[in-house]
Amino acid sequence: MVTSVGNDAKKGEIAFPACLNNTIKVGSLDNGLGGTKENQISEFSNYNNETVFAPSRYLKIARGFREDKDRTNIVYGTSFASAVVTGGIVACREKYSSDECTTKLFNEKRILTFHSL
Repeated sequence: MVTSVGNDAKKGEIAFPACLNNTIKVGSLDNGLGGTKENQISEFSNYNNETVFAPSRYLKIARGFREDKDRTNIVYGTSFASAVVTGGIVACREKYSSDECTTKLFNEKRILTFHSL
């Protein structure tokens, strides 16, 4: 199960259900937009030594259709990072076993990378 670790800026603590065994615990990375540094742990993200990270700050997402409004929002949070990791796992599993996906998806700093897919 892919889970988000929480947005309480707690270092060394993660939220439920990420604290459960056998979960992939996902935190947020800055993506270099809005004055942030790329691949830096987002200031709001919880994390511990089992957390993997994916970009999820200043993400542009689609929202409900309205003729008179912009159809996108800029969002952030570990829940969005979890969705990014889930998509990466699905894409990886199309080509590789689950064990291979762990090494192909995350670099030595536990940051999501799609370079080897």
